[in-house]
Amino acid sequence: MKTILAGVVLIGLSGLAKASPTNLGTFNVSAGGTFLELSAQDNCIWGNKSQDCGTQTFFNPTIVNLTALGVNPGDTLVMTTGGTECYIGTTCQSAPNLGAVFSTSSMLMPWFDANRVVGAVQAVGPGVPTTMYFGSTNTQSYDFKIPGAGGMSVIVPTNAQYLFLGVVDSFYADNSGDPTVTLANAGVAVVPEPATYGFALAGLAMLAAITSRTRSAQKI
Repeated sequence: MKTILAGVVLIGLSGLAKASPTNLGTFNVSAGGTFLELSAQDNCIWGNKSQDCGTQTFFNPTIVNLTALGVNPGDTLVMTTGGTECYIGTTCQSAPNLGAVFSTSSMLMPWFDANRVVGAVQAVGPGVPTTMYFGSTNTQSYDFKIPGAGGMSVIVPTNAQYLFLGVVDSFYADNSGDPTVTLANAGVAVVPEPATYGFALAGLAMLAAITSRTRSAQKI
């Protein structure tokens, strides 16, 4: 009887268990890569360019195909930054200033467009809009910063198939370093039904009652 009840309790508790996030990999981000609008002077021929700025591809953001990774709308995506980011070649920080935006497509408009990510969609979670500091205007809808310490978790919005990753800065040509973003999929956050809690608690109560009776019988 005890064995059966123990099984009942375990089944009930399994409904309350939370799966560990699945690691999706670490993605490199160019030190000058961005999905935000750029200044016309922000290019690799600029006098203060960094050693890393060799061609215009230096300014390309990293585009992650979420569908190919098995990530679906409604999943919780955990993002953690890594690597270093340097400005003007000398001022470096171990917590890169990175941002992201979800999109329904991988299309990116030219550098002079205010909203370059064509299919941008808003994430569900504590995302904070970024600011393209050159000109002090927000130039991309629905983007958000990734905290350098501890990372963040966001829910993948409806129809989102891609994630754009990039540096948030005022000028990019003088940047260098090796920023990264590690992604993990925590799956769909499931809230247990009230019956699940009741099932587990009832089993625990019955198991406690039988244990108590057994001990009382042993004392007689």
